[in-house]
Amino acid sequence: MPLAKLTRPKLHQVLPRDRLFARLDEAARPIVWVVGPPGAGKTALVASWLQQHKVGGVWYQVDAGDRDLSTFFHYLNRAAPPARKRDAPLPTFTPEHGADPAAFARLYFRALFERFKPPAALVFDNYHELPAGAPLHALLEAIAREAPERVVIVATSRGEPPPECAALRAMDRVALLDWDDLRLTFDETCGIAALRQHLDETTLRAVHAQSDGWPVGLVLTLEQVKRGHAETGLAQSQGRDVLFGYFAGQILDALSPTVQTQLMRIALLPRATAAQAAMIAGDPAAGHLLDSLYRKRLFVERRGDAYQFHDLFRAFLLERLEQTMSPEALAAVRRDAIALLTQAEQVEAAFDIAATTQDWPSAAQIALRFAPMLLEQGRVTTLKSWFDVLPPQVQDASPWMALWHGIALSPFAALQARARFEVAHARFGEAEPMGRILAIGAILATHYLEFDHGQVEEWIDLLLPQLDNAPPFPAAAAELRVNAALLFALSFARPRADLTQARVARLRTLLQRDDIPANARVDAATLMLAYHQINGEFDESDRIVAMAAPWVADPTLTPSYRALWLLQLAHFRDKQGNDVEALKIYDESQAIANENALMLPPLRIFAHLGRAIAALCAGDADTAEAERVRAEAYWTFARKLDRALDGAIRTWIAILRHEYEAARKTAREVVAGMDDFGPVWLRFGSRLLLAIAEVEADGDADVAPILDEARALLTDTCLQHHVHGIEAVEAWIQLRRAGPEAARPWIERSVAGLNAHHGQFMLRMHPSLLSEVYGAALQLGISEGDARRAIREFSLRAPHADPPRWPWRFEVRTLGRFEVLREGQPLAFSRKVPKKTLALLKAIIALGGRSVSEQRLLDALWPDEEGDAGARALDATVLRLRTLLGDPAAIVQRGGRVSLDAERVWVDVFAFDRALAAADEAAHRHDIDAEAQPLQRALELYSGAFLVEDEGEPWPVAARERLRGRFIHALARQAERREAAGDDTAAIALYMRGIDADPAIESFYQGLMRCYDRSGRRSEAIAAYQRLRQILSITLGLQPSASSERLYQAVKG
Repeated sequence: MPLAKLTRPKLHQVLPRDRLFARLDEAARPIVWVVGPPGAGKTALVASWLQQHKVGGVWYQVDAGDRDLSTFFHYLNRAAPPARKRDAPLPTFTPEHGADPAAFARLYFRALFERFKPPAALVFDNYHELPAGAPLHALLEAIAREAPERVVIVATSRGEPPPECAALRAMDRVALLDWDDLRLTFDETCGIAALRQHLDETTLRAVHAQSDGWPVGLVLTLEQVKRGHAETGLAQSQGRDVLFGYFAGQILDALSPTVQTQLMRIALLPRATAAQAAMIAGDPAAGHLLDSLYRKRLFVERRGDAYQFHDLFRAFLLERLEQTMSPEALAAVRRDAIALLTQAEQVEAAFDIAATTQDWPSAAQIALRFAPMLLEQGRVTTLKSWFDVLPPQVQDASPWMALWHGIALSPFAALQARARFEVAHARFGEAEPMGRILAIGAILATHYLEFDHGQVEEWIDLLLPQLDNAPPFPAAAAELRVNAALLFALSFARPRADLTQARVARLRTLLQRDDIPANARVDAATLMLAYHQINGEFDESDRIVAMAAPWVADPTLTPSYRALWLLQLAHFRDKQGNDVEALKIYDESQAIANENALMLPPLRIFAHLGRAIAALCAGDADTAEAERVRAEAYWTFARKLDRALDGAIRTWIAILRHEYEAARKTAREVVAGMDDFGPVWLRFGSRLLLAIAEVEADGDADVAPILDEARALLTDTCLQHHVHGIEAVEAWIQLRRAGPEAARPWIERSVAGLNAHHGQFMLRMHPSLLSEVYGAALQLGISEGDARRAIREFSLRAPHADPPRWPWRFEVRTLGRFEVLREGQPLAFSRKVPKKTLALLKAIIALGGRSVSEQRLLDALWPDEEGDAGARALDATVLRLRTLLGDPAAIVQRGGRVSLDAERVWVDVFAFDRALAAADEAAHRHDIDAEAQPLQRALELYSGAFLVEDEGEPWPVAARERLRGRFIHALARQAERREAAGDDTAAIALYMRGIDADPAIESFYQGLMRCYDRSGRRSEAIAAYQRLRQILSITLGLQPSASSERLYQAVKG
């Protein structure tokens, strides 16, 4: 029973060996290796030492089954102390860990040792049961490195540490107790004898000499003395094994033939409870017999409720069994033993008996019966090792054997597994439709593992009609996995809406059941999330995320399934435009992979490619390239699509770097690669990418045929949302070639409809395509609500510094009034207005908004604070400002300077300056038409004096006067332009606005007089002059200029 395997032996009449206890106490090494021949008392020594010192920990009896690491870690998990609240869960060993078991071991034993309460020990009893080359040997160094102070690893073995421990021994990290240490002294012989009977010194010395310090020999000799057979003439030169056989024979021969037979039959079981012993011996009293031998210390140990023979005694009994029993009877009793072991789920022992005796029918039956259990426990390596032992004719004895053989191979060699599934499918035939269905589902799952489409269409054609008339599945989880694999295959190669929706509906129904394990649930939910997000069905994807939340939190979920779910969730958040959250989830997925030493290619490749995509969306080509290179390190030749995906990322990076010819060349290669290996949605996406690259390289390139191909790929599929991606590319091309108004029809199509942008997520990687299209939509007044929602959800960067109606994350207005808007709504304050916090925002703006020296801010806002006090106040206020805005990235503090993030925060004064700069540039080029629009924009932005509420503060004065001067100058230019154009009405309004801004500027009055005069409004022209004379006299003590006087005289006539 597994419990006995993990139970410290119960001690009965064991002499404390203080001499060796002292050696163990003084070892001061992470590993203590107790080595000696059979019967040297190794196990009793370690168990009694632990008992006397009250040392806790884990006792683990090693057997041949532990050559499979998944079995070793499975049972070690069961032996581990219970977790406390602060303890991390123990990682689960899965086939993926086979690539780097040492990394997994470091993580595992670090977590295991945290649960130990020192002093503690991890005991590997009977370590010699592991064959040479067993993977556990290579992990001992990693285990030793993780052992903390006062935690020791003890191994009992017949042989010295394996060669894999050479480095540990060279570094003096292993303490060795060998046979010379274990050999009994005369005093110890006397002590052991005293526990059993009183002997005189002569007899004791004779017994000691006969046993030669060998504990088991001493026990046998004492038993003979007790029976009056104190013959000591057996030559020691015959060796301990012969001596053991002689004494064991003496004991066995002293028993009745019936009892002898019972012991021999019991020896077929590696360990047995009293009930199991009674069943295989055919005697209800067999348990009492074992207990009697245990109490007499006659080669029987007790661990928990189970007994087990000393291994050499068991070997002797088995040899005697074969010699005394007929082949037919022996086969029958072995079958009884196998039946008992399988009933107790001692599956490794049962299979070993069947395999060792070449009872292949029984071995095959065990494999078929327990394969589902091993699969759920993550012990696929054990299952694979069984199939490796089975002869080919047994592996092919039934299609079910071929099916399970393929399942055992899947994590290690998906292509070989696929071949076995194909054999199973061919062998099942029409008579076993469920077998054929399961085989096809498994075949499709291998395509998912390899992420290639192969011949999936052929298997889809076979599976669909069989599912329509399928018999009951053996388990709901099996049906769930088949439908999930089919959904993947359909979305990959044949994404017809009617076919995929039927699978989704069935998966939803199955997921409501209570009898499906967490791993199967999350696996199906992961594929459903992939399906919906790829289709641009974000609302449905959000529902999948909510539905799967409790399953992902299930503690029985293995790390690989949790990591793959998080990977897909990160992809979804990235498609939604939530790059910050996506990066956090990628990190979480990778942390699980690292903590559990998961080396699944998808976890590594697609996490890095996902980060590269997020970097591209942020306009960061260097980070995208770095992540692409990291992904490249995990490529495999079997996963041919990886290279095409890498090419797509390289194309986007080239576009971002304006390397358009390179982008075009690579994009053409990507289309070819996707057509060979890719799913429909990526074949479609490769054509969008090619069309963009062609236009970037040649603005006049004819890409209509490319886009027609892309559109044809979407026909009759569930990918209809992606039509909006084509329309957005067409709109972008028309915008670049003909301008906004000419592109209106294409823009209307690209933004029309609810959530059209969900089908355009692939285009987020272009630095400006969607920004240009949605910016033009706002400029033209097309579907403004939908356009703003798309811009906000996708976190699109503005196509230029001041696009009309752009929905900035933050808008700060300082001209005429102070106001902060967050996503179009005034910033709300939970309590009183935080004046100092807002003053910091105002001061940053007043001092330029970009790279403002912290010292200047200190001088403006904390002039009386000295040294560190002022710096602390500034830091605290920056933190409060970030909190107030609800976006830490909006305020950048680095290197002693503070800035507003221009991609997040729009400020009216900066837009005002940019508009005037554009007007000045146009005027310098003598481009009157180009000058008009930015000049008008500047005048619209200037609603009044800068930070008028802060007139008493000194720090805004310089900016206020500068801005007012620029406004006056711009106003005069625009008024003169309108007057020159004959638009006296508009000019009058502008001159009046100028007078309101600064009533002492004489040129505004002169322009007003001219316009009134031309409009026949002579009295108003005269009134303007009179007002000028009054203002100059009162404010400046001056008279109007000669030119104003002449104009007045001319108007007066």
